[in-house]
Amino acid sequence: MVNNECVRLDHLRCCYFSNHSPNSSYVEEKIMKECNTCNEVKELSSYVWLKERDTHRDICKPCYNLKTYKYQREKYTKEERQLRNRKSKLMTCYGMTIEDYDKMYSAQEGKCGICEEHQPTTGLNMAIDHDHAYPKGVKEAVRGLLCCKCNQAIGLLQDSSSVVLRAVDYLKAHGK
Repeated sequence: MVNNECVRLDHLRCCYFSNHSPNSSYVEEKIMKECNTCNEVKELSSYVWLKERDTHRDICKPCYNLKTYKYQREKYTKEERQLRNRKSKLMTCYGMTIEDYDKMYSAQEGKCGICEEHQPTTGLNMAIDHDHAYPKGVKEAVRGLLCCKCNQAIGLLQDSSSVVLRAVDYLKAHGK
């Protein structure tokens, strides 16, 4: 017989913490929950688990995403949202602030680190070249700013200096 407290939690998780054995027929059964927004009954996998409350959110993922989307649209202008997204991406992916990016752009005089072509004055179109051997969000992994073409080129050449040198030798051998 399944413990009554298992009904509100993922059964196996509950069994682990409560030290009672899971009922195999119960484990196969899907636990359902009603969304407080759309009032649809959905599987628990449609809800986010809140660790701090030790329960699932009362709103399903699609309703929560829509609610968040509407809130962001009401609270922030398009420019503010773009700036927030840029700040977040720079910090999450590269461990950089906008000021770090702007310093790097100025140090390179607005030019690509490889072809040295001048990029637009905003510098937003420049790719942040980074070493993929580092984990995500490590500032030390950033090597510089590149135009999109050069960034794709070194990516296709596997970020390998030996492959790049062989490509140079190949082009020299064929008159380029």
